[in-house]
Amino acid sequence: MRNLGARAYGFRSEAVADRPSPEDAVAVIEELGGVLERLDPLQKQIFELALQNKDVDEITIEVQRSARTVRRILQQIRQDLEDRLTSSIVE
Repeated sequence: MRNLGARAYGFRSEAVADRPSPEDAVAVIEELGGVLERLDPLQKQIFELALQNKDVDEITIEVQRSARTVRRILQQIRQDLEDRLTSSIVE
């Protein structure tokens, strides 16, 4: 299976392609830290594997969960990140 990396999970590389200001970088790191703090161990493991460019099939083998579960968890993490980043931009 072709390895598409984090982009395959909805994490857009173009969203981070431009160099952020130091303040923006700190804000993103803080928001990411907030999201990561709320993840349970399985969610953290799946997210870390996705960031290592593992595809869904590889992740399912490592975490011994169905592809549907892995995709759902990645979607939830992506949505949480989007919501937090969008709300921090609006504020």
